[in-house]
Amino acid sequence: MSTAWIVRGAKIVAILGFFLPWIVVSCQGQTLSSATGIQLVLGESTAAGGAGAQANAADPDIMQQLPFIIALLAIIAGLALSFLRTGRESGQLTLITSGVGLVASVGGFMLLQAFIKGQLNQQSGAATPPGASSDPFGGGGGEDAFAMQMNQMSQNMAQMIQVQPQTGYWLTLVALLVAGAASFMLMQGREQIGGTAAPPPA
Repeated sequence: MSTAWIVRGAKIVAILGFFLPWIVVSCQGQTLSSATGIQLVLGESTAAGGAGAQANAADPDIMQQLPFIIALLAIIAGLALSFLRTGRESGQLTLITSGVGLVASVGGFMLLQAFIKGQLNQQSGAATPPGASSDPFGGGGGEDAFAMQMNQMSQNMAQMIQVQPQTGYWLTLVALLVAGAASFMLMQGREQIGGTAAPPPA
């Protein structure tokens, strides 16, 4: 198999990885929400059972979608360029698109992970009823203690939430690494796009 076809095959595998699960939000082994790579591109997630507000936190806005959109477009562009360009030029372009796809995928996952954690912490804080310590007669002490306990419980729940990468995410990353390594070989002029060995440099 020629190096160029390794690049193409790896790009295709990276695209297929987007149709597999990329992320799962869980709490103590119970899945709250999950999403494939395509769902992350579209800004969607799949809630499991009565996941409620925690699952909704996995629905990103456009800023959370953007890295995944960039990653997918870069991979598709790299696949197209592998057919439209030859030799070293093909290697350079596919290496760049592989790097962009890899950085965007990893950065997008980290951004989404931080977003979900932030949303959960914000929800746990918003769920705390206001304290009654402002009572000038010292009343409401029991309500204050209850509010503090509820706040602590909410924070503990938020800390137990796990955001884990799944098969599709890892498959895409590995495929992009393979595509990048093969693209580097093409960029060095070791092989033409059609699989014929390139002549050694003068």
